[in-house]
Amino acid sequence: MFIWFGLGTVIVVAARELKREGHNVVVFEQNHDVGGQWLYNPNVENEDPLGRDNTLEVHSSVYASLRLFTPREVVGYTDFPFVVKEGGDRDTRRSKAKQSEKVVEEVFDAVVVATGHYSKPWLPTIEGMDAWRGKQMHSHVYRVPEPFSNEVVVVVGNFMSGQDISMELVDVAKEIDFLQEDGKVLFVDGSWVIADTIIYCTGYSYSFPFLDTKGIVEVHGNRVEHLYEHTFPPSLAPSLSFVGIPRRAVGLPFFESQGKWIAELLSGKRTLPSRDEMMHSIWSFITRGMLMAFQSTELMILETLSILMSMQITLDSHI
Repeated sequence: MFIWFGLGTVIVVAARELKREGHNVVVFEQNHDVGGQWLYNPNVENEDPLGRDNTLEVHSSVYASLRLFTPREVVGYTDFPFVVKEGGDRDTRRSKAKQSEKVVEEVFDAVVVATGHYSKPWLPTIEGMDAWRGKQMHSHVYRVPEPFSNEVVVVVGNFMSGQDISMELVDVAKEIDFLQEDGKVLFVDGSWVIADTIIYCTGYSYSFPFLDTKGIVEVHGNRVEHLYEHTFPPSLAPSLSFVGIPRRAVGLPFFESQGKWIAELLSGKRTLPSRDEMMHSIWSFITRGMLMAFQSTELMILETLSILMSMQITLDSHI
């Protein structure tokens, strides 16, 4: 018997693959319905605005105006693709779910974690942040622009959610200011603004408050440490696995492949390398990442030196 945590788009397809392999699958989901992030919840009044609690009442970070612009080819499953509907009607998909408060205790042969990584807010460290008297919130609890009508809003972060929310607030707020890195109301160029609200569109962290691996699986910075192929912790494989960890992946097709891999491993159709081989692969990946980061920094330094040298040559030619 196998247990899964989460019932979003990732876990649905992965659990299906286990069922196809003949496994008995139990899925635990904290929400009343399937959908994960896409199960929109406007009731965020009781949520910590900055998301600092270890456990969050609201899982979804989707705001009312969010639209997916990813190509339909990478947001469908191999046997359940998104197809163009005649007449241009929106493609809505819902599934029935049962709601229960029954508490049970069971022993499982394997655990698969697929709880997503867009729920636990990541916050910058800003001097004076705890003492600031205005309203502060993370985009996790942002839903609609109307509550910010006639306010001065500082948006921290200019990636996807930062761009969406700032463009939406233009219609109702008096002023929008962007903070890419500093995050202060007193800006680095010396300018300042008296703001009513600061919205942190600064991304999310991995969080597994329900999982105790005695330090074998750890979250450091913004990554999950020591997973072979971003899926298995070597010392606990294949009994423990993770689906949906990579952020820069080709969406559902990748997660579907992970589900098939896990299902076939647990059926004995495939095998994993030895623990030592998996650890070697993990350290090789980490080393490559560190080398790429070093080379990127080195290249930036060389480019800066080249610019300075060219500036010096230009200045010398005019002396």
